[in-house]
Amino acid sequence: MDLQDFVDTASQHPEILDLPLEAVFRFVQYVFMAKPTIYFETLDARQPPPLPSPTVLFLLARSVGLNIKTIKILWNAFKIVIWSSAGFGEPNDEEIAWYNKHALPLGTSE
Repeated sequence: MDLQDFVDTASQHPEILDLPLEAVFRFVQYVFMAKPTIYFETLDARQPPPLPSPTVLFLLARSVGLNIKTIKILWNAFKIVIWSSAGFGEPNDEEIAWYNKHALPLGTSE
């Protein structure tokens, strides 16, 4: 994902423009961490699912600190860019620990 993809996507979804940039970046980072689980649960891996499973939505909401409704809005905004991209950079140890804190009880982890 490059900056132009990110800006283009954000500009097409005005409902996310009021979110803190840090929360959007956390969403993108954690969704990349959850991507193997989302991929595994997807029937047609050539395209992203309309929404991740309820478990992954809950995981993302807890990890990012946003409600599920907002996570769904972010998924709808960024799913094409995320699905076609290799990543958002390597997560650091703190991000992995935070993600796993929420993921392990749900049966998924980085």
